[in-house]
Amino acid sequence: MRKTSSTLILAILSILHLSNLVQASENSNKAAGCVISSHGRLLLVQGGPGNKWSLPAGYAEARETPEQTAQRETFEETGLTVNIIKSIDTGEQQVRLFICASEHALQVSSNRVNLLKAPHLGRETIQAGFFDATEVEALKLRFPDQVLRLFEFKEVWQNSATEEVAYFSDRLPYVQDLELFWMNKLANATSEWGVFFRAGNFLGETWFYVLCLPLIACLLGWRYLHRMLLGLMLVTLIAQVFKSMAAMPRPFNYLPRLSLDGASGFGMPSGHAFSAMFFFGALALWSTSRIPLRYGASIALMLALWTAMARVWLGVHFASDVLVGLSLGVALLYIERLQNKHESSTGVQIAVQPYAWFGLGTLCLVLGVICNQESLLLPFAVAIGYGLAGRHSITGKASAATSLWMFMGMAGLVLIKGYLTNQLTVFWQIAVKDAVIYIALGYWLRAGAYRTFQGLLNLSLPIRTKSQE
Repeated sequence: MRKTSSTLILAILSILHLSNLVQASENSNKAAGCVISSHGRLLLVQGGPGNKWSLPAGYAEARETPEQTAQRETFEETGLTVNIIKSIDTGEQQVRLFICASEHALQVSSNRVNLLKAPHLGRETIQAGFFDATEVEALKLRFPDQVLRLFEFKEVWQNSATEEVAYFSDRLPYVQDLELFWMNKLANATSEWGVFFRAGNFLGETWFYVLCLPLIACLLGWRYLHRMLLGLMLVTLIAQVFKSMAAMPRPFNYLPRLSLDGASGFGMPSGHAFSAMFFFGALALWSTSRIPLRYGASIALMLALWTAMARVWLGVHFASDVLVGLSLGVALLYIERLQNKHESSTGVQIAVQPYAWFGLGTLCLVLGVICNQESLLLPFAVAIGYGLAGRHSITGKASAATSLWMFMGMAGLVLIKGYLTNQLTVFWQIAVKDAVIYIALGYWLRAGAYRTFQGLLNLSLPIRTKSQE
C-alpha cells in the first residue's frame, strides 16, 4: 500500500516538475505569429487550450529567428507557406507579429480555410477561418485584446489571394464522400431540430456521466459506481488511442458549413457514441432485477443511437465514425459482463483494487506520450486519485444524503474547472489545473466524499445528543 501510494505521489511530482520545465521553456523563448488577411478579414485558428480562436502563432525552437518561428507555426497549424512582409508593432512585449501573405491562393468555403494539409490538424488545430471585426467579437478568443487591437491596423494588412470552393475534397475516400452528401441533406432537412440533437449530444458528454455517478451509488451501490468509472476511463483510453492511430479528419474539415461547434482531435471513432453505448448498456445489464434485459437493452440502444445521430448532425463525425464507436461500446459491454460473472463467482472487485487503477494510469501515461494525446490526462489523473485513496472499502448503497454530498463536491469541481479554463491562456497552467482537478475527482469518488460526510456526521452527533437531552 505504501509503495503504491509513494509511486503515485512520485507521478504527481513528475507532472509538476514537467510543468515547471514547460513554463521555463515558454518564458525563455519569444513567441511569434502571422497576421494573414483577405478582403478585410483576419485569419484565425481554433485549437489549443479550451478550443479557443487565435492567430497562427507559437514559441520559438532552438536557434530560430522570430520570422522563422512565425512561418513554421503558421505552416504547422494551417498548412500554408507564407512570406513575411513586415513586422507590426501593436505594443505587445511577449509576442512578435508579422504581416504575412500566402504564397498560394487559399481554398475557402463558407469563410473557412482548407487545413487538410496542416501537419497539426487533429492534434493542435481544429479549424481556421477569415473573420471581420463584428464576427470576431462573437468568438471565444484565446487572446481577445491582441486580436481586437489588430483591426486598428487594417491599413497595413497584406491581402492574400483566395479561391472559393464548395467543399474541400483532398483525398476524401469514396464512402466518406457519399456520407458527406447525405450529411448535407440531413442538415438541410432537420435545420430546426437543434434542441433535439443537442440534447442527444449532451447524453454523450463525459461530465454528464460523471455527475450521474452519485445516483448510481445510491440506486445500485458503491461497487457499480467504481465499475462505471473504470469503464468510462477505459472508453477514453481506447477511443483516444484509436483516434491517434486512424488520424482521420472530421466532416467539417471537408465541408465547413457542417461545423456548428467544432470538436478537437480526430474523428474515428466517435467517443460520444462509444461512451453512450457503454454507459446506458451497463446500466441495462445492472438493472435486470428491476427492468427485463430486453427492455433495458432496447432503451440503452435508442439513447446511444440518439447520441450517435446528434454527432453526425453536428458535423463532427461521419456515420462510419459513430458505427465504429457503437461497436466498441458493445465489445466493452461484453468484457464488463465477463467481469461481472468473475466478481459474482470470486467476490473480487477489480474496480476497487489499487493495482487496477495504477495499471490504468501507467498505461495512459505511456500511450499518452507515444500518441501525443493530451486527453489521456483525464484517466491518468483520475487513476492517481483512486490510487491515493488506498483500499478504503465501502459496501452496500450510498445514502441519499451521501450521494447529494458527493454530487455537490463534483459539481464544485466542474465549476472551478470551467472558471479557470476561461481565465487561463498558457498551456502548462491549464494542464496543471486539469491534473489537480482530475486527481481530486478520483479521490473524491473513491473515498473522499464518504470520509468527509462521515466526518461531518461525527461532528454533528454531539450537537444532536445535547439538544435531545
